[in-house]
Amino acid sequence: ANSDRTQATIKACDSQINATTFDNAVAASRIVLLAVPWEAAKETIASVSSWQKKILIDCINPLGPDFASLQLGHFTSAAEEIAAWAPEAKVIKAFNTVTAAILDDPDFAGVPAGNFICGDDANAKDKVADLVEELGFEAIDSGPLQNARLLEPLALLMIHQAQRPSIGPEMTFTMLRRRPKKREEREGLNKVSGGLGDA
Repeated sequence: ANSDRTQATIKACDSQINATTFDNAVAASRIVLLAVPWEAAKETIASVSSWQKKILIDCINPLGPDFASLQLGHFTSAAEEIAAWAPEAKVIKAFNTVTAAILDDPDFAGVPAGNFICGDDANAKDKVADLVEELGFEAIDSGPLQNARLLEPLALLMIHQAQRPSIGPEMTFTMLRRRPKKREEREGLNKVSGGLGDA
């Protein structure tokens, strides 16, 4: 944290940031974003003496060395493994299905990019959703942490699409919703359809 290289990087950023150890950073925070390579995740988590009452946002995708596959999937997920390594933490999956370009600017002509989140602690998920929306995204509640098994493969598709020259990184996934029709409206439409058929 105090190496010459680190201090030079901080100075070059010209910003109010500090360098410290993982342990000190977590101790001083209520919400922690874990953004390290998958191979370093377990060691990073173990270097922290206590995750008690911390909200831990996992944005990691357990990519294979070719960036075209996942090291985990379908039967477990990086998020679930992280929750097992840090059982005191409230783990929420978020930010793993958006590119760096969209993190920088999530606005699409007035429509916010979607940010899928999942987790088992409702209060923690609400706090992360607030953070996601504060950063300009639409927070899309994707259910329990187990559903990270779905979000991590979705991220792999995102990476594949972003690498295509015809698409590029200025893309995102979201969820469009159509208002459910009331029962009376559905019955009325059925009668009209039936009448047209009879005609």
